[in-house]
Amino acid sequence: MTTAAPIDTPSARAVRHARVAFALAALASTVATHWPRLALAPAESPIDKLAHALNFAFLSALLWRTRWVRRVLPLMAIMAAWATVDELTQAIPVLHRQADLDDWLADLVGIAVASAYLRAFRPMGRGLGALFERRRSLAREALLTRGI
Repeated sequence: MTTAAPIDTPSARAVRHARVAFALAALASTVATHWPRLALAPAESPIDKLAHALNFAFLSALLWRTRWVRRVLPLMAIMAAWATVDELTQAIPVLHRQADLDDWLADLVGIAVASAYLRAFRPMGRGLGALFERRRSLAREALLTRGI
């Protein structure tokens, strides 16, 4: 018989909150990018490109926090695919929007920045853990062979 992981731990609650936040942010982002004739800033404005980059950086970080994606490369691939679909679907005529290569590139910059941040500040991983475990086992052996 296996035991299920506790569902009401602080960690589990944090993951649930991240999933809700991601779903709401994804919905808001999709609505904002597809709302007919919505213009928060002129398309050629640097503010527009910054908004695209920040939006996809934020979404990437939130998706990471959901723990649905556990490695950075798949995260980047998923988010890049989303950015591509997002820009291409803006070309649907009834939306009165247009796909923009510069917007897509700004999306990719945001994804890259978030991914670099996640990689730079990720836990050290198995290699360091294995080193510490080896040191502990050597210390145990030394203590046991000396009879202490």
